[in-house]
Amino acid sequence: SPVSWSALWHSIAIGFAANNVLPFRAGEVLRIGAVSRLGRVPFATALSSVAVERVLDALVAVGLLSFALTRGGIDPALTLTDGGRPLSQVATLVGTLGLLALAVAALAAWQRTVTLRIARRLLPRNRIGDALYHFGERILLGISALSDPRTAVPVIGWSLAIWLCNGASFY
Repeated sequence: SPVSWSALWHSIAIGFAANNVLPFRAGEVLRIGAVSRLGRVPFATALSSVAVERVLDALVAVGLLSFALTRGGIDPALTLTDGGRPLSQVATLVGTLGLLALAVAALAAWQRTVTLRIARRLLPRNRIGDALYHFGERILLGISALSDPRTAVPVIGWSLAIWLCNGASFY
């Protein structure tokens, strides 16, 4: 069932506020814990939904970076270090790996029963294997939005809109 807007808002506010004062983006862990508790969803489900959000954010940011490198008059051979790879190549590699990870996650969520059947065969039949299986099951629930274009497209659209607003504010 859907998580309430109130639980989502409070979780995001907690995470963002904590990121402003805690090191290593520790607010993300608090955000996952908050949405798990306030939204009454398993921790693994909250974790996977935040992971999907971060992958989508990274893809949009890399896409906007690639656009800026090709259309913004910046030298495409620009590197961060002497002798390093050009920034345009790094952006392309990160974007490609992110798209691949997203495609694998979407396929796993879309074919949830097949994915779980494969996991059941590969994992040992003991307490640890069972715990990993159930954790994976909850992860698949968290990324289930990717398996349906009716939910995936708006999520991607919002990510794009948010990053475009960020970019416009810097511009």
